[in-house]
Formats: sequence, C-alpha cells, structure tokens
Amino acid sequence: GGPVLLAAIPWDAAGSPVIPGVPQKIVDALADHLTLTGDHDDLERLTGRLRLFRDAGVDEVSLRLYDDPAASLRLIAERVAPALE
Repeated sequence: GGPVLLAAIPWDAAGSPVIPGVPQKIVDALADHLTLTGDHDDLERLTGRLRLFRDAGVDEVSLRLYDDPAASLRLIAERVAPALE
C-alpha cells in the first residue's frame, strides 16, 4: 500500500473543536488540511482535494456523513467516485 493519512482528532461528546493542551492554531490547521467538508456546491473543490491525496499515494479515506447518509453515499457514488477514476 501507499502512504497512510491518519487524522485522529479527539472531539468531545458535544462536538467541540477544543482539544485541551493543543493550541487552536494547530487544531485549525489539522482540520483545514486533513479533512474535507462541503455540500453539493463544493464537489469540484472536494474532488480536486481528493485527487491530490490520491496522487500522493493515499488509497483509503474514512467518511463521517451527516443529515441524510444514504443520499450522501449516492452522491459520492454518482459524482465523486467517477471523478477520481
């Protein structure tokens, strides 16, 4: 396999992005550079970021889907996956 991308950010149960003992600047940088967040309008930007990860050798990602996970999976299958082939 290729390089491994690991992002372990211990969010608390309330979803707070504050990690005790870690400067917020570092937490923000991790979130900005190791996560992908968006909606339908962001698909081109997000697939571009995924291509960069793919080209760097990353061959696995982890998903956390909100609101309507089934619709999100359909969108990924129909629009994101084909853009990465």
